[in-house]
Amino acid sequence: MRYVYLIAMFLNFVGLYVYMIENCNENQIQPCSIDLRLGSIFKLKSSGIVELDKNMPSAEKIALPYVLNPGEYVLASSIEKINQTNTCYGVLVLPRSRAFRIGLSIEAGLLYPGYVGEVIFGIRNISNAKIKLTEGMSIIQLCFFDIKSDVVPLKHTYQNGKII
Repeated sequence: MRYVYLIAMFLNFVGLYVYMIENCNENQIQPCSIDLRLGSIFKLKSSGIVELDKNMPSAEKIALPYVLNPGEYVLASSIEKINQTNTCYGVLVLPRSRAFRIGLSIEAGLLYPGYVGEVIFGIRNISNAKIKLTEGMSIIQLCFFDIKSDVVPLKHTYQNGKII
């Protein structure tokens, strides 16, 4: 595995932090974010009504490339693996502008200090056209932010890139 150590400076913050992201290349580093690539996709399977933390759907891995139909939704994981420490920063997962320009809506959130694993996010085709998803396509980005207070150790169900 290839490790790239990234030195990031934050707005309104004096100092440097070193972050480790596995399977990342230098060309993925942007002026204020780091681009991540699509690794795998998963289709949700459920029987009946789904409730949060009850009767959760299962996830079936789908081979890439895959054509996402209008209105269709899949879960996805990044090629890159995040290895955060319990100090200093959080990570906001955002769509890249190229994603929404072709009609992809990316559903994502925060990666808390202490998170280790691939980045999991949702992809929905909100266009009227079919969109081809390919392994390695760059459709999300990470933006780091400084945490000034003490960090509470992460206790999360979805640690280590768990899909469901």
